[in-house]
Amino acid sequence: MNAKAGTRWTNDRTPLQEVIPLETPYLLFVDPSSVCNFRCKFCPCGGANKHVWSAEKRTSILPYQVYRKIIDDLAEFPGKLKTLRLYKEGEPLVNKRLPDMIHYARKKDVTQKIDFTTNGSLFDCDTALAITDAGVDRINISVEALDEAGYEQISGVKLNYREYLEKLRFLYHNKNGCHIFIKISDLGLRGHSEQKFYDMFGDICDEIAVEHVSSVWPEFEVNANLKSTDQLDIYGGPIAKRDTVQVCPYLFYSLCVNSDGTVSACLMDWNHQLLIGDLKCQSLLEIWNGQRLREMRENHLMLQRSTYHTCRNCGQLEYAVLDNIDPYREALLNKILK
Repeated sequence: MNAKAGTRWTNDRTPLQEVIPLETPYLLFVDPSSVCNFRCKFCPCGGANKHVWSAEKRTSILPYQVYRKIIDDLAEFPGKLKTLRLYKEGEPLVNKRLPDMIHYARKKDVTQKIDFTTNGSLFDCDTALAITDAGVDRINISVEALDEAGYEQISGVKLNYREYLEKLRFLYHNKNGCHIFIKISDLGLRGHSEQKFYDMFGDICDEIAVEHVSSVWPEFEVNANLKSTDQLDIYGGPIAKRDTVQVCPYLFYSLCVNSDGTVSACLMDWNHQLLIGDLKCQSLLEIWNGQRLREMRENHLMLQRSTYHTCRNCGQLEYAVLDNIDPYREALLNKILK
C-alpha cells in the first residue's frame, strides 16, 4: 500500500485562544449543491431522510453568479482564508460548474487551499481532469461499502463497482499535485476486514482511513443498528465525556454558505435552522462581523449554548470536535466585549 494512514483533519492547528477574535475566518464552507445522488441512511441530508427536513431546508444547486459574489466578497477581508471547502450537505459533483468554481477562486487568490468531499461516483475522465487542472488542493472521497450489495443497502443506489474503482484510479493517476484522501466508515465494511479496504484503495490515494459512524447531527439520531459504537469518536479515539466541551469553536473561525445563498453559523446546521445572514442582501464581511454571530459567540462563552436549539442538540462537540477553548472562555469573552 502506497497511501499512508491519516485523517481528514490536520493536527497542526493554530491554538484558537491565541488568535481570537479573527478578522478573517480560517475556513469557509460553500455548498455547491445540497442535492445528493445517494440516499445514505446515516446521513440527514440525503434523500433517505426527507421526512425530517424542515420547511426551511432547501435542495438546490448554488447559482454560479452567487458563487462569484461569495469569492468577490472574500476579497474584502484583510487576509486570505486558510481553506475554501466546497462542500456542506450534498454531493459537490452534482454542480456541473464545480471546475469553474475552483478556477475562479484560484484566479482571485482569496484562499490558501481549496478542497471538497465527494462520494466519487460522478467522476468521469473529463470531470476529473477539469477539476485537477483547475487547481484543487485536496479531494476527500467517502467510500460507503466494499461491494455492490453494500452500496444498495447503505446508500440506496446500484453501483457498478468495477467502474467506480476505475474512476478513482484515473483520478489518482491524473491528480496534478492534488492530495487524494479516501475513507470508509466501519459501517461500510459490513463484515469485511479493514485490510481488504486498504488492499482495494491503498494504491489509488495518498492518504487513507477507517472512520466511525456517530450521532453528530443535531436533531438526527443515527439508528442504533447502524451505529458501530458509542464509545469512539468519528476518528476512532475515545469520546469525550458528554458536555465536556461547552463552547463551540467553529463559531470563531468558520462560516458556512448554503446552496441557496443563506449563511449558517456552522457546518452542523444541516436543516437550515441556525441562519445568520443572506448573501442576497449582505456581504460575507458584514455577516462575519454582524450582530447575530457576535451574540452567538458571546452566549457560548457565557455557557449559554442551550439558548440555541440546534447547538443544544449537537453531538459534534462530543464526537468530532478538534479544538477546546473552554479553559480560555472568560479571557476571550473580555476580548470580544472590548
